[in-house]
Amino acid sequence: MLIQDKCAPPPGPRPASERSPLSDVYSFIAGVDTYATCVRAHRVFGATEAILTSQTYHLPRAIATCRSVGVDAWGVGDDSVKRNATEWRQDSLREWPANLKMAWDLLSRRQPLLGPTETSLQQAMNS
Repeated sequence: MLIQDKCAPPPGPRPASERSPLSDVYSFIAGVDTYATCVRAHRVFGATEAILTSQTYHLPRAIATCRSVGVDAWGVGDDSVKRNATEWRQDSLREWPANLKMAWDLLSRRQPLLGPTETSLQQAMNS
C-alpha cells in the first residue's frame, strides 16, 4: 500500500505503483497529516505493520505516530532534498511544531475522517 500526502509531488518520474514489481499495489492520495494517515492505515486498511519511506527529518515522528496508533512501523529515510539546502532547512524546522501537534493528536485521541473500511490490503496480503 502506498500512501502519498495529498500535497506531495509524485515520487520520481512515474508513480511508485507503476515502478513496483508487485502486481498488487494499492495507492491512495489521502494523507491529510501523518496522524490521520497512520490511523487510516490501521483502522481503514487493517495495517498492523508498515515500512515507511519519508524525508529523514520526518521519519522519527512518522514512526512514533504509527506505533502509537497500533501500526508496528520501521522506516527508511531519504536525504535527497538536501540538494536544496533552503527547502531542507525550512522543512526540517517545521518538525518542531509538527511534533507538538503529534503529541496533541495522540493525547487527545483526535478522530480524523477515515472513510469506509477497505479490504484491498487484506486481499493483497492473502493472495
